[in-house]
Amino acid sequence: MATPTPMDDLLVQLRRGGMSNPFYLLANQFLPRNFNDVIRWSRFVLVNSPTLFEVVRKYSTYPVTSFIVKGKVKSHEETWKKIIKKLKLKTTLEEIGFSYHTMGNCYFSIYFPLMRMCVCPSCTTEYNYSDSLHFIKFKNGKFEGVCPKCNYKGPLTRKDRKSLSIEDMSIVTWPVENVSVHKNPITGTTNYYYTIPNYVKRAIQSGDPLYIATTPWSIIEAVIQGKDYLFDKNNFYHMKNLSFGDVLNGYGLPPLISTYSF
Repeated sequence: MATPTPMDDLLVQLRRGGMSNPFYLLANQFLPRNFNDVIRWSRFVLVNSPTLFEVVRKYSTYPVTSFIVKGKVKSHEETWKKIIKKLKLKTTLEEIGFSYHTMGNCYFSIYFPLMRMCVCPSCTTEYNYSDSLHFIKFKNGKFEGVCPKCNYKGPLTRKDRKSLSIEDMSIVTWPVENVSVHKNPITGTTNYYYTIPNYVKRAIQSGDPLYIATTPWSIIEAVIQGKDYLFDKNNFYHMKNLSFGDVLNGYGLPPLISTYSF
């Protein structure tokens, strides 16, 4: 749900600068057109400067140290150690810091494992949907198949269950270009939308078992309805740089933007 922001208007004005403008530079004629261009330029500047790349990498990794886990219950300590190891938390935090210092924004959430069950309405037998389950097909947003137990043929009921397996947990870092920030400057209320990539849409629409079995159902529904996905604020965090009030309308200012006019 990308909408023009005050920063987009500012970039347009700078690109239209003339000789009467005391701040006119030739480089201003090639400034990014929108916020997504700002992000792409930040990546371009970074990868074309080995020195800058190493500085940002060091700046991102230096503050992240080893984790100390202490608790009254020994089993709880062991569980947290397993979670930290499974999430590769140190590496993940370093990558988040790298994104923050490069693009000024980082969006991430925790993926909680789920078991997607298909229930036969005739005999109530439940089947764990996976890429190896060939007698159930996903078509037009519904599950259909033939129950091996009672030979029922037709639509099946979907039932999602939370898995307690630590092995399936992960931290999802969302691509900055695919997240739109929609902020009400009067109230400060902010919604975040995910523009689902076309290859993901095609995989879900074609019934790819890997995507259907593991993707949260709310994202699948957004694909079926042809809409951007609205993030659940209870499981979403936006780490951002300074935003200059309403100029960026909820986005963080990429630190590398100061290099664009050089």
